Amino acid sequence: MDEKERIYEAYKNILLKENFMTKKVPQIKIQKAMEKAQKAFWAVVAKEFKEVKSGDMDLSQTMKMEKDMMDAINVWLENNYEV
Repeated sequence: MDEKERIYEAYKNILLKENFMTKKVPQIKIQKAMEKAQKAFWAVVAKEFKEVKSGDMDLSQTMKMEKDMMDAINVWLENNYEV
């Protein structure tokens, strides 16, 4: 694992501990849903901008996007999930 991957993994661990987390659904399930949603999001963006040949994005912006997505999913579940 290179330096960038270690930083990313550490950030993900902090992300799961420091933010609001619903107790209604396991966080690992939410993280997997977020990762699938993120892939779908980028697939749509790539389809709409076929002239772009690279998928590079700043690591800090990627981490912010993931944090925001996790927060949104957790709040949505907290407000809408019925057991």
